[in-house]
Order: sequence, then structure tokens, then C-alpha cells
Amino acid sequence: MLLNGLALAALVACGGGGGGGSPTQPPPPPPPPPPGIVVTSDSAASAGTVSLRAGSGAAGELLLEVVGTDLQNVYGLAFTLLYPAGLLNFQEGSEGTFLSQSGAVDTSLQVFQSQGELVLGVSRLGDVGGTSGSGVVLSLRFTSAASGTGRLEFVDQDGVDGNGQVMDFLGWIDAQVQVN
Repeated sequence: MLLNGLALAALVACGGGGGGGSPTQPPPPPPPPPPGIVVTSDSAASAGTVSLRAGSGAAGELLLEVVGTDLQNVYGLAFTLLYPAGLLNFQEGSEGTFLSQSGAVDTSLQVFQSQGELVLGVSRLGDVGGTSGSGVVLSLRFTSAASGTGRLEFVDQDGVDGNGQVMDFLGWIDAQVQVN
């Protein structure tokens, strides 16, 4: 009798003997992830360089930041950025906070676009001298057009210091982009 009582208690604790309901179907597979865009710099940024990195953007978008690292007396930068037009669609550009010192100085950004090429110029305005330090010079927003791998390359690049002199010592670091 004690043994029957223990067996009954074990069945109740386990939830009974199971039911005869219909078999459960496996859950549907999760949807594929949204397209991801990865930027890989050709080398690490170091003092006196301008490089590219991915900022935070929405799914399927790339917020490409042009970043100055330990720059000295910079008044403005001008360059052409080549990008894989088959993979990325350019949407817009915006000024970063480096040249404006977080809004303390007026700046101007000019962007001229052709297929796979952006001609960019960003400068401080007025008799304010150059600025030194590190930070985002400008940001470029792209959307994905297709999957694949391509290059992001600086060409025809120049910097101007607070005295109006060309900055020959700047290093420019290209990158690779992977669109998934």
C-alpha cells in the first residue's frame, strides 16, 4: 500500500502520464539577419593620420566616419573618397565635431558626388586658427546595394593648417568594406 502511494505521488509530481495531443511542430527558422556592413582599416590609426571607421548606423546602413588621430593645427581637409558603387549607395554627409570643437567654431562641409566617388572638403570658417587633437572630422551615410567586398580609398588628399600651409605630413589610411 505504501508503495502504491509513493508511485501515485511520483506520477502527480511528474505531471501525469502525458497526453495524446497532436505532435508539436518545430518552430520556424529565424529570419535572416539584416544586411551587415563591416569596415576594416588597412592599418591601425596613429598620430598624424586620417582613417575610416564604421560608426553606429541603422540596419542595412553604413555610417562611415572620417577620423583624425592626434592631428596638429588643422584648419581644413580636402580629399576624394573612392567607394564601391556596386555595393554602397551614398545618401548624405555631415560635419563631425573635431574641426568645430564640438560646435564652438563654425565649419563648412562640401560634398560633390559622382558614381563611386565623393569629392569632399571640410573647413573651419573665419580667422580662428587650426585645431589639434583627435576626433570625427565628418561622417558619410551609405545604404547597402548588394553583397560583396570592396575598397574605400582616399585619393587627391590635402590638409591645410591654421597658417594656410599645406600639411604634407598627414597619413591617410584606406579600408576594406564587406557588405553581407
